Amino acid sequence: MRFVRTFSALAAVAALALTPLAARSAGPPIEVPVIVSLTGPAAFLGNTSRKSLEVLEKNVNDTGGISGRPLQFNFLDDGTNPQTTVQLANQIIATKTPIMIGSSLVATCHAIAPLFEKSGPVQYCLSPGGGTPKGGYSFAASYSTPDAFLTAVKYFHDRGLTRIALLEPTDATGQDGEHAFDAAMALYKDMTLVDREHFNPTDISVAAQISHVKAANPQVLFAWATGAPIATVLHGAIDAGLDIPIFTSHGNMTFLAMAQLSDLAPKAGLFFAAPRFIGHDTMSNGPAKAGVDTFIRLVSASGVKPDGGYSQAWDAGIVVVDALRHVGPNATPDQFRDYIEGLHGLAGSSAVLDFRDGSQRGIPASAIIIARWSPQVTNWTAVSEPGGKPLATR
Repeated sequence: MRFVRTFSALAAVAALALTPLAARSAGPPIEVPVIVSLTGPAAFLGNTSRKSLEVLEKNVNDTGGISGRPLQFNFLDDGTNPQTTVQLANQIIATKTPIMIGSSLVATCHAIAPLFEKSGPVQYCLSPGGGTPKGGYSFAASYSTPDAFLTAVKYFHDRGLTRIALLEPTDATGQDGEHAFDAAMALYKDMTLVDREHFNPTDISVAAQISHVKAANPQVLFAWATGAPIATVLHGAIDAGLDIPIFTSHGNMTFLAMAQLSDLAPKAGLFFAAPRFIGHDTMSNGPAKAGVDTFIRLVSASGVKPDGGYSQAWDAGIVVVDALRHVGPNATPDQFRDYIEGLHGLAGSSAVLDFRDGSQRGIPASAIIIARWSPQVTNWTAVSEPGGKPLATR
């Protein structure tokens, strides 16, 4: 078990779409525990989340903190191990803290979700596939896996690509994606699933599965996997000469991940369900663009390029900060949960957040865009409008 404590010093004032406080922060820090995967297979996600929350912490403290006190995110490393995640979550629960953030993956979030079904603290999972049982105390960052698939299936359908193959790992991430895929495909009677394949996430080859996929002659391959498993899929496609669009998890939308995957992307395109900030150049002026511009400006000022990992942690973080500023650090878990469930109008990197639909995510399918990785500019490019309608020129 590894403990990492981060507290940023006060510096020059930078504007954020949160209520600024004029006074310099004073008094003991308000501590928020954050379970992330700083080591292990999901370290590329966990370290990105940590950096994003550090940027937010610094800005909150630069603008007066919370009720005159500095904010402090305390980072706990679960090593991408669900058992460790459970141990850390139980330790946090024992401290009677009212709100926490984490963890990084579907598997680690699902491992601790039962701990928050009946009582607090409020848990804000950083994985889009995190469990959010109605009436529980769990929230999840970013948009849901079902909404991601709804948007992607619409995008490819509207492009006239209706023969689809599925290749999924057998882990929690793959199962989450497969259920969402089936639900989305059921809405389009003119789309056909031509092949369904599975592989173990520890497999080093998917040659046999890719051979079956290629023989089925699909127009698009859906492969909902993150990290090493998606690299295995992309290697297999290259080896088999399968060059078709591949749609994969937005868990891979970090520059650290794409440094490993970019050379493996098919010429036909590697596609993602993406947060709104990816298409900032297509946005009109208004609250949504203001939230996106704030996110891009502050993260870029820290010396890094914003990506999907920064976005997920950022939006979770601004919700927690907004709740702390409105109900106070001494509020009960019930008060935190009730406040967040009614929260709307907070402009984040993905959308103008609105939790009133009961999804405990704040981001509807209508806010999601489809993006394509562009090796030429080493960044993602928006190829759809919010909701998945293809952009005419992309």
